[in-house]
Amino acid sequence: MVIEINTRVNSKFNENRIRRIMVKEYIDCVIRIKKRRIENIAKNML
Repeated sequence: MVIEINTRVNSKFNENRIRRIMVKEYIDCVIRIKKRRIENIAKNML
C-alpha cells in the first residue's frame, strides 16, 4: 500500500520534471529563433 502511493507520487514528480525540462527547451528554442530573426533584420537594414 505504502509502496503503491510512493510510486504514484514519484511518477507525478517525474512528469512535472519532464514537463519543466520540455518547457525550458521550448523557450530556449524560441529565443534562438528570435535572435536569428533579429540578426537577419539587422543584416537587411545594413
